[in-house]
Amino acid sequence: LETQMAKLLTLCKNVLCDSPKFILLTTHSPGVSALTLKNMMIKFLVDPDSGTFQTGDMSIYDTGSGLHLPNGFYARYSANS
Repeated sequence: LETQMAKLLTLCKNVLCDSPKFILLTTHSPGVSALTLKNMMIKFLVDPDSGTFQTGDMSIYDTGSGLHLPNGFYARYSANS
């Protein structure tokens, strides 16, 4: 995934409208962090001043242990109104 992400996002840019209102990227690969997803979104998909970004960890709650287990990362873009 890490080696093909640039190509994938370039292809995504080709099908996105010129001013997307919302983009959500997720990954379950430990080699791609939430910050990396945000940076790739800025590099390949949107102008950083055109909206706001949220990033974070995803997890699954394990009822047996009562712990949240890591499950990946996300980056979300929302266009300015």
